[in-house]
Amino acid sequence: MQNNKLQRRNFLKTTALTLGATAFSPIANASDKLKKKPIWKKCALHAHTLWSDGQSMPEVAITEFKKRGFDMLVMTEHNAFPDDKEAWIRILPKSMQWPPSLTRKEFERTKEQYKDSYIKKNFACKEFLRLKTFDKLKEEFEVPNKFLLAGGEEITRRADYPNGVERQCHLNVFNVEKTFEINMKAKSVPSIIQESLDTFKELKAKSKRPMFMMLNHPFWCAWDVLPEDILKFPELTHFEICNNGASADVSEFTTDKFWDVLLAHRLEKKQGVIYATASDDTHYYDPERIDKAAGVNNAWVMARVNDEFTVDNTIKAIAEGDFYATSGVLLKDVVLDKSAKTLSVEVDAVDGVEYTIEFITTKRGFDHTVKGKAFSPKNKRFARTLPIYSDDIGKVVKTVKGTKASYKLAFNDLYVRAKITSNIPTRIPEKPCFPKTQCAWTQPLPNA
Repeated sequence: MQNNKLQRRNFLKTTALTLGATAFSPIANASDKLKKKPIWKKCALHAHTLWSDGQSMPEVAITEFKKRGFDMLVMTEHNAFPDDKEAWIRILPKSMQWPPSLTRKEFERTKEQYKDSYIKKNFACKEFLRLKTFDKLKEEFEVPNKFLLAGGEEITRRADYPNGVERQCHLNVFNVEKTFEINMKAKSVPSIIQESLDTFKELKAKSKRPMFMMLNHPFWCAWDVLPEDILKFPELTHFEICNNGASADVSEFTTDKFWDVLLAHRLEKKQGVIYATASDDTHYYDPERIDKAAGVNNAWVMARVNDEFTVDNTIKAIAEGDFYATSGVLLKDVVLDKSAKTLSVEVDAVDGVEYTIEFITTKRGFDHTVKGKAFSPKNKRFARTLPIYSDDIGKVVKTVKGTKASYKLAFNDLYVRAKITSNIPTRIPEKPCFPKTQCAWTQPLPNA
């Protein structure tokens, strides 16, 4: 197995998903859940520190998430799990490389917050700060039943296609305890996914912990991962519909359309659903950038954890689809009732805010026509032929202005999902592939 130092070197060369349960598990299906008041836990599924390309020490990152009311944080460094006890980061006047170094300004801010809890050394007229391991961070910051720290990793790989075209594929794996073993070279995006899934399956089979894998920001850098890539892998059960950190240079179709394409084709073949997540993909924790793109508290998931609040129980809930994704809108309850074939939603409303609930489906026998549209940017490595799908896929079939609504599946619906939109602008409305106003997404109810 590659050690962390080798993993970090690989990351430097290549940088310039958790497999959930295969069966559908509704957010609330049985009558016993209907009797309980949901216990929602605010979870961050995608965050970086100076262990990879975040720009603050891990203790700073954890503190900022705790300040903003998160109940669980998953640390997902690029190609490395933070367990190298001899990892040091150099202090420089300003960041001179990518991944970034620890700037003098950020070090002074860290020193002010944590005083003597850090370890610094001088070597060859250079200053270094020691990076705390995951175990040390968990011991220092975790509060049982209140704030949990979970292990994760972002598998970060690039595929080189002919004529200088490249595509990146990033997948988060959750509830791991060591660096995920991967081969950095790849010929295509599907080969990256296949190899990652194969390794993950082996790891999951040996572990007693619940785990899952998630496809990150498919639109990064320029819709690098297309629906046709994902449709080859029904075992991949989660993807980011909303990512606060990544951006895209093209907008030929939306992340919502991407999701509906996957749902329609999968359920037509009885392959099961794919769940949608939201994340900050945090890299910045300084006061100037923490509230902006790739900051904190712009996108997350709310997991239903009615049992004891532990990492395993929370990961299990998310793996089984017992959560919703949000960029700010909160829900009181979501009920996916398979027996009644009904999806019900109730918003945890804020006074004076307007809400619109849309129910979205694709009908059986939808138009399968796919047209290609060439995208030719100045940088040839982003050249793409993007698929344009029929308007039959992902149609709004019911709209309710208010805070409570439900939809009963019609006989020819393949599924139904709900998107709840408010009139409150997000803090980064100018960012491509990010909603202009705060919203939330329920998981889909398939028409079994």
